[in-house]
Amino acid sequence: RIDSGNADAVTRSTGAGEIGRTVGTVYAKASFSHLKATSLATSDGDQIDIPTYRRQEVSLYVQAPLSARWTAIATVPLYQRSEIDEFGRAQGAGDVAVGVQALLVSRGVWRFAGRLSLQAPIGDETKGQRVLPTGSGIWEGEAVLALGGTFLRGRGYGFVEAGHARDLHLAVAFEARADALSQVAEDHDGQPITQTERRDARRT
Repeated sequence: RIDSGNADAVTRSTGAGEIGRTVGTVYAKASFSHLKATSLATSDGDQIDIPTYRRQEVSLYVQAPLSARWTAIATVPLYQRSEIDEFGRAQGAGDVAVGVQALLVSRGVWRFAGRLSLQAPIGDETKGQRVLPTGSGIWEGEAVLALGGTFLRGRGYGFVEAGHARDLHLAVAFEARADALSQVAEDHDGQPITQTERRDARRT
């Protein structure tokens, strides 16, 4: 089921990564989403049957810490494809969002942050006779508050966030990784240290 007037929100990436990464590193992830729906929820609360709607999206999310507190972020929908049976299909690049994230509170493995982002209308809102757009056609802003923490000795993280763009939204996610070069351990103060820093501490 999709909601009228905001179908793209169903597949929209949360645009979030681990909070409080090390300065000098860059975090990037690619994602693929797929949506199939045969009913539409109207603003009146009714549900109506529609021809089968399909949507796929490939996007890239990048985080680059600027300092211990500030991080630059970007979400780039590289490719979107939408289709409605017996109507047609449309494809192309989507709207690009850039912004900054501020680390507000850091306690042990927990991080609390705020994020502001601006979405540029790079996509084409006229695709598919405006029924299957790849962009919104307008500039949009988003404000988000997020709480996250690491687990498995830094090999993974989870977060919960709430924000507002066109409407209020809530997201919860967990991710684990096994990258030895960026593996994080916990020192006696509960602050993250890299494997290199841990080896140096052992030598001394």
